[in-house]
Amino acid sequence: MEIPFLDATKGSLELLDEFQEGIWIADNSERIVFANRALARLIGEDGTEPLAGRPWRELLPAGEAARLTRQRPGACPATESAILTSDDRRIPVNIALSRRTAGEGDWYVGSVLPAGVPRPRDGSLEPVRRTGPVCADSIAAVSHDLRTPLAAVKEALSLLSETADGRLEDRQRRYLTIAREEVDRLNRMIDSLVEVSRIDSGKTVPCFDAVDLRELLSTAIEGLSPLVSKRNLTVESNIPSRLPPVMGDRDRLLRVFNNILDNAIKYTPEGGTIRVDMSTVDPDPAVPAECGTRPDAGLVQVTVSDDGPGIPAESLDRIFDKFERVDQHGPGIGLGLAIARSVVEMHHGRAWAESDLGKGAKFHFTLPIKEDS
Repeated sequence: MEIPFLDATKGSLELLDEFQEGIWIADNSERIVFANRALARLIGEDGTEPLAGRPWRELLPAGEAARLTRQRPGACPATESAILTSDDRRIPVNIALSRRTAGEGDWYVGSVLPAGVPRPRDGSLEPVRRTGPVCADSIAAVSHDLRTPLAAVKEALSLLSETADGRLEDRQRRYLTIAREEVDRLNRMIDSLVEVSRIDSGKTVPCFDAVDLRELLSTAIEGLSPLVSKRNLTVESNIPSRLPPVMGDRDRLLRVFNNILDNAIKYTPEGGTIRVDMSTVDPDPAVPAECGTRPDAGLVQVTVSDDGPGIPAESLDRIFDKFERVDQHGPGIGLGLAIARSVVEMHHGRAWAESDLGKGAKFHFTLPIKEDS
C-alpha cells in the first residue's frame, strides 16, 4: 500500500509498526489501510489483519469520532477519549487525530495511547503521568544551567561594545552585533523549550482577565521592531475602533502574537509587508463557556498575513506540530507555532493557516470575547 505523505524523511510503515502508540491510517473512504501491532494489542486482536478495511470510526464509541473531527480544521491535539476493544470494552486513552490531503483525497492518521499506562518497547509498564513532569523538570534544570553562561556572554559583549567602540573596525562591529543577536536567539530557543515542556506537563495555569488585543499587538510590534527594521519590513494593521476585549492570560497571549509575528518576519522577503487584521466573528459552538465568557458572546479573529513563499497544502496541518518546519534548513527550531496553537486552545480558541504557494501565508486564530463586552 502506497501512502503519499509517507516518505523517506518522515518514516515508513515498518518504523510505525515499532511505535509504542497504537497507530492507524485510513484512506479517502475512511477505511483502515494500515494499523500497527500496538493498536492490535490494545484492542485485543492477535494481529493487524482484522483491522484492514475496517472504518476507523468503529474503533471509537458513538459520537467520539465526530467530536474529534470537529475540534479544528484538519487535526486535533491529543485529547482524552476511549477506544473499543474487540469484545466491546471501553479503554480510556489519549487520542491524536489528523487529516492530511494527499494524492487523490484525504487521509486520516490516528495515534492512541492508553491513559496512564504507555507500553515501552521493552514491554514493561510505566505510568505515563510520570513522563511529563520528569521531562519538564529536566528541561527546566538544563535551561537554568544554560542561561547563566549566556547571560555572562551577553554582558561581556555589551561591555566590549561600549568600551572598545571607538577602536573597532566596521567588520568587527558587525561581528559583535551578530554575536549579540545569536545570544538573544539562543535565549528565545530556551524560552520556547521551557514553555512547551510546561504546556505538555500540564504545569501551565493561565490567569484570565480582560485583554485588549489592540494594545497587545502594539506591545508585540514594539518588541520585534529591531527585527522589522533590520529587514526593512512594513507592518500594517486593520483593527475596528471598538474591538471588544477578550478573556485571557495577557502574558501568554503576548507570546502568541510574538511567535506568529516572528514567523512572518522570518519568511517575509526584505522590504515586504506583514498585515494584521482583527474582527469579531460569530460564536463557535465548539467553544465551551468558561468563567468570564458566554457561549453567545462571539469571538475575535486575528489574521497575520505575510509576503513569504507560502506553505504547501500538505504541510498546513503539521506546521503547528512541535519541531516541524516546512523548510528543514530554515530559521528556528519549530516550536513557535506549536506554542501559539497550544496557548490559543488553552483559551478555548482555535488556530489554523491558509496559503497559496508563492503568494504568502495567512495565520488565523480566534479567542472568546469577554462577557458583557
